[in-house]
Amino acid sequence: MYPSAHLASGLIVVAILTVFNLISPAIAFFILLGAIIPDFDFILSRWAPDNNHRKLVTHTFALWLGFIAIDFFLFHTGFIFWISFAAIIHLLLDIFDWGIMIKFPFSRSLNKHLLDEKSIDFSSNNFIIIQCNFLREYFTNRYIISIEILLGVLSCLAVLLFFNTLALYFLIYLIIIVGELTAFSKGCKRRLTNFNPH
Repeated sequence: MYPSAHLASGLIVVAILTVFNLISPAIAFFILLGAIIPDFDFILSRWAPDNNHRKLVTHTFALWLGFIAIDFFLFHTGFIFWISFAAIIHLLLDIFDWGIMIKFPFSRSLNKHLLDEKSIDFSSNNFIIIQCNFLREYFTNRYIISIEILLGVLSCLAVLLFFNTLALYFLIYLIIIVGELTAFSKGCKRRLTNFNPH
């Protein structure tokens, strides 16, 4: 999923945990960080199979469950648990769009998913074109858009219920959405129509 969906899921999780008084406002930051942190591995895409960051260990349940176990048995910090917990929710969402390596370390293949990665040339040297093709494939899929809208609506409700805790994070969420839609509607449409790979 795109950053907006991951941040929205983090807002929803924070709201649910706050309802049951399971977290402090300080933990909200770590949950929201965990909701987006797995995608920071895109900077390592160059070294991933097929230049696809979803094929890195950072996009596997094994890694984040390992962090939870290490925190539980060794460190007892709490914040490592909450970051990892939110990262697992991130991966659950990523199952739907481009897929992840669910069976890692036993298999490195991606699960079945909604979007067609064959439509994206990850080996291209032009990162902007790769990103624009990704956005086109993503924002034209009605199932993905439905998930994005559902998460957006639920995160709005979460913010209304817990405005004091979530207002700043919701502002960041709105900025990300505007950035995503602007990149797709203006920058990418123009680049994709003018792009000639030869």
